[in-house]
Amino acid sequence: MSQNDETSHLPPCFDPNRLIRLKEVLKLVPVAGSTWWAWVASGKAPSPIRLGSRCTCWRAREIYDFLEQASKAA
Repeated sequence: MSQNDETSHLPPCFDPNRLIRLKEVLKLVPVAGSTWWAWVASGKAPSPIRLGSRCTCWRAREIYDFLEQASKAA
């Protein structure tokens, strides 16, 4: 099974529809939680998905795309 150009930069076992919590996001994006939330509020980082009053997630694909764009900008 080959990956298309859209997902060629992602790990081979990557599920783009997987939802990840803040703890995992911060492992991938090494910033403080307050910095991450400031980026979300300003529109620099992807918007979260609210699953409940105390459960916030992000699409894994959006986080990897965010990281790729940040690396290109650097």
